[in-house]
Amino acid sequence: MSRNNFTAVPDVVWELPNLETLDLTSNLKLEKLDVQIQNMDSMRELILDACPALQEPPLAVTTMGLGAIKEYYKALSKDQGLLVPSLTVGIIGASFSGKTSLVQSLKAGQRKLTFRQEGSDDDETTVVFGNETLKLDRIDIRVIDFGGNDVYHPAYQCTFQSNFLPILVVDIKRFQSLSMLCSPTKAVRRLCFDWMSHFYTANPTLGPALLVLTHKDQLDNPEQLDEQIDILTSTCEILRSKVVKKAESSNTCGTQGCINYFNNIANPLFNRTRIFTLGSDDKVDQLELMLKCINSFASEKLEFLPLKWLKIMNEIVDLEEPYTKLTVLEELYGDRAASHIVLRLMHKSGLAVWYEDSEPEISSLIFHQFSSIRGFVRTLFNHNHLKKWEQRINDYELNDLDCTMTQAEYEGHVLKYNRTALISEPLLIQVLRDEPELPVHISLALMRKFHLIHGPITNVGDPHSRLVVPHFVVPYFATSYHDDSWECDGEIRLRADFSLEGPLSLPRYVYHQLTVVLMQLLCNDQSAPLAVRNGAKVHHGGYTTYLVHHYHESRITLQVSTSVEKLHESWRALRHSMLVIKRHIERHWRGVVPTAIFFCGSCLLRQASKPEPTVNPFWIMQDKLQTQCGGSDVTYCLTEAQDVPVALCNPCKSMCS
Repeated sequence: MSRNNFTAVPDVVWELPNLETLDLTSNLKLEKLDVQIQNMDSMRELILDACPALQEPPLAVTTMGLGAIKEYYKALSKDQGLLVPSLTVGIIGASFSGKTSLVQSLKAGQRKLTFRQEGSDDDETTVVFGNETLKLDRIDIRVIDFGGNDVYHPAYQCTFQSNFLPILVVDIKRFQSLSMLCSPTKAVRRLCFDWMSHFYTANPTLGPALLVLTHKDQLDNPEQLDEQIDILTSTCEILRSKVVKKAESSNTCGTQGCINYFNNIANPLFNRTRIFTLGSDDKVDQLELMLKCINSFASEKLEFLPLKWLKIMNEIVDLEEPYTKLTVLEELYGDRAASHIVLRLMHKSGLAVWYEDSEPEISSLIFHQFSSIRGFVRTLFNHNHLKKWEQRINDYELNDLDCTMTQAEYEGHVLKYNRTALISEPLLIQVLRDEPELPVHISLALMRKFHLIHGPITNVGDPHSRLVVPHFVVPYFATSYHDDSWECDGEIRLRADFSLEGPLSLPRYVYHQLTVVLMQLLCNDQSAPLAVRNGAKVHHGGYTTYLVHHYHESRITLQVSTSVEKLHESWRALRHSMLVIKRHIERHWRGVVPTAIFFCGSCLLRQASKPEPTVNPFWIMQDKLQTQCGGSDVTYCLTEAQDVPVALCNPCKSMCS
C-alpha cells in the first residue's frame, strides 16, 4: 500500500486480523492512522517512511515502533487529543553574523541590534546556545540561537531533533570580502555549507532552510545586494551539484549518506521566497515576511497528542529544578513503560533530554532546562579560553572551604591543562563546583555522554609514566600533532581507513568525538592514552592503536602497531575499533557513509608505496565473524604479486572472538 495518495488508511485494512506487515511508505498525504490498530494482534511491522503529512500519531511516536503507536491510541481512547505545534527554529551561522540580533528582532517585531566587541568574554550574545520563545498567532515556537564560535560546536548535539527549521545567517559583506580574497566557492563552503553540516549530517531528513543575509547596509552601494545574492545562490548550486554527484557515486548504502534537501537538485537550495535581507536600519517588512514564513512552517508541523500526555509533558517542563528523576514521571503517569514513551517523545521533540542508554548517573534523570547544560559546557568550552583561566587563577580563594589545592598547585594544574589538554581531577571538580545547577558527578557523566572528555586516567602516552593524580583528556584543546612516525611503528602494522562520504562534510568537532569514542572503547587501568590535535594514540601493552584524522580529506585512519606475538590481540583491537566507530557514525551522523578501506598487512610490512586496498572487507560488514581458520594459510597479494600469510590480510574467528 505504499506510494498512494491516502489521507487515511482504508477501513478494510483494519478488518484483516491476520495481517502481519503493513507498508505505507511514501503516502505523502497520509494524515492519520486509526484507533483500530490496537486490535491488530497479528501485526508485527508497520512501515511509515516518507509520510510527511502524518499528524496522528506524530512522527516522533512512529519512529519508536508499533508498540508506541498502540500506546498512543490507547491514551487517545481514554481521553481527548489536541493539535499542538512541534516546530523548533535553529539559528546558526558564523560569529558576528547577527544571529542574536535576528532573534531579538523577531521577538520584538522590529529591528533590534546587539553589540559585542571581538574578544569580549561574557555578554548577552556570547553563549553556547540561547533559548527564546517566539509567539506567533497564539503559537509558541522555541528558538535556539547557536553560539557561532567553534568552541561551542560540541554542545550542539544535545538539541538536534526531527522537527527543526534551520535558519542560516550569513553576513553578506563578509561573503563579498571572502569571495574577492579567496573565491565564491570557498566563501560558500565557509559561511554556508560548513554550518549547515551541523544540522543536516545529523538529521538528513530535515526540510529546506531559510537564508538570512545581514549587514547589507555595509555594502559599498545598495545595487551590490542583488549581485551578491546571485553570486551566493549560483555558487551554492554549482557546489551542491558537485558534492551530491560525488556522494552518489560512492554511496552503496541506501538512505545512509542521503541528505534529502541536498540530493533533491530539482529544487533550488535557497528559494528566493526563503531569502531575507537585513541591515541596521531596516523597516519591518522583511521581518514580517520572515515571521509569516516561520508561521507557515509551524502550521505544517502540528501534532495531535493525547491530553494526558500533554499535561504530563507540561508539568515536567514547568518544574523549577534543572532536572528531575525518572521516577517522578513514572509516578505521574502510573505506567512505567508508557511513561517512557512520553519521555522519548519529549526527547525527540526537544522539550527535554533523556539518555536512557547511558550510565546510571544520567539515565535515571530528565534534563528539562537547557540552561543547565549550557552552564556546565561553558566551564571547559569558552570562546575566550585562556582569558577565562587567567580570571579563575586570579579569583581562586584558598580560604574557600571547597578548595583542596594551594594557589600554586591550582595555577600549576591550569598551566598543564592549557599545555597538554589533560585536566587534573581536582581542578575539574573545582571548576564544576562553580556551576551549582548540576552536581559534579552528573556534569562528568554528561561530558562523557557528549564525548567531550575521557577519564579518569593514571597513565598518559607512556605506560611506565604514571600521573600523580588522575586526569581527564579533553581532545578539543590538544595542541600537538601526530608526526609521520606512526606509519612505521611496530614490527607489523594493521591499517584501515574510513572514508566519510556525503553531500556535506562532518563538522570538525565530530573527529574529536571519535577520539573519545576510541579511548572509551580501548582504555583500561593499564592503558596509556594520548590525545593530539589530529587523533590519538593508545598503548595497550605489546601493541599500540593510532587514530589519525584527515579532516580536509573527510577520512580517518586506524592503525594497530604490534609485535608478531600480539597479532591476534591486534586483529581483535582493530576490528572492534572499526565496528564501534562505524556504528557510532551510522547512528549519530546519518548524512555520511563510512566506507572501510583495509590495507594489506604484507604491503605495509614491505613498505610498499601503494598498499593493496580492500573496500568494506567481509569482516567489517558482518557483525559476527563466521570465517574459521583452516584450509590454505596463505592468500594472494596483487601489489606484491605473490602469496602472503593470510594472517596479515584477514582475521579469522579465533583472532577476534
